Amino acid sequence: MALNLHPADVSDLEKIAGAKSFAAHLRTGPHDKIVKRAKTLAAVIRAADALGKTPSGRKALIYAITADKQSIHVPADMIAQARKEGATAPRSGPGKATGAPKAGSGAPKAGGRAASALEAAQRGECQPRPISAPRRTSASGESSRSSSPSSRSAMPPV
Repeated sequence: MALNLHPADVSDLEKIAGAKSFAAHLRTGPHDKIVKRAKTLAAVIRAADALGKTPSGRKALIYAITADKQSIHVPADMIAQARKEGATAPRSGPGKATGAPKAGSGAPKAGGRAASALEAAQRGECQPRPISAPRRTSASGESSRSSSPSSRSAMPPV
């Protein structure tokens, strides 16, 4: 990744790190697409690889899905890094989940903030940032607009 990231890119990386799930989209035609979902980035990369390519050579696009249903495109360099780390990672069974992860090892990880965000997203340890303002919804769950003639405002005669 570039040394000086744009603030929007930094924000996207933070959202990707806090994603609840991931999705791979492969558009096979003008109206057709294949979607595979997974909980971790590594799992969705495997699913995207299994989808392959379209006859025209298109590969699947990978998106991170946040808790508030926002989708963020995962950059190609982050996918390549996850593939590289997945190839070198030992294949072992699930580890002990007896406690919380250790708080800070004291030394920064090689690869910087983006790499640590990617690792946390792969492990599923990131929690989304709290939303400051609650969402506004009606008590009945209906739209505020109504199609009944009585609720329409009458236009004055011309």
